[in-house]
Amino acid sequence: MSELRLSDLAEGEAVATGAVLASPHHSAAALSKAQARVRTLQSQLDATRHQLTEALRELDEQAPRWRPLFVLTATIATVSEANQRDHHQVKGKRAARQRDAMTAAFRCLSVNPDQLPRRLRVTFTRLASGTLDDDNLAGAFKACRDAVAAWLGVDDGPRGPITWSYAQEPHKRHRNAPGILVTFEEPAPRRTP
Repeated sequence: MSELRLSDLAEGEAVATGAVLASPHHSAAALSKAQARVRTLQSQLDATRHQLTEALRELDEQAPRWRPLFVLTATIATVSEANQRDHHQVKGKRAARQRDAMTAAFRCLSVNPDQLPRRLRVTFTRLASGTLDDDNLAGAFKACRDAVAAWLGVDDGPRGPITWSYAQEPHKRHRNAPGILVTFEEPAPRRTP
């Protein structure tokens, strides 16, 4: 790309605005040459602008979409609720224990849910010795998710303001001490090209 000089831009601007036409000293050939130069400079500027826009878009896509706020840990054993053949009262008691454990963990936090951003991503990480399928993993956190939604005072449905995600960290050290991590994240600021 050729180096742009202010005099070139000034001359191009003058041609573009018709100032050259007012001068009797310019011939038609000089006028068409100046207009061609303006078109060349304009196309170079457009190409540079397009490259910068694409570079900003790529940086924006690589930037993290969520920024961590805090992490909550709780000693809660999660199981695949879909595969359990327990009596409904046993399942109900297990869900109540999970909700109570989550409520107790929230009491230990020095976080006011009313001061949190409206949009959040909440990630549940299962700490256990084994792994679950994706659909069973989400079902294992149903009671915990209900407790988090109640604490935040929001609906946990698909139209709610919370993005829910699930992960698991299988390790044999969690066999005797299973638990969960609940990570709260806010949207990271985005650049606009």
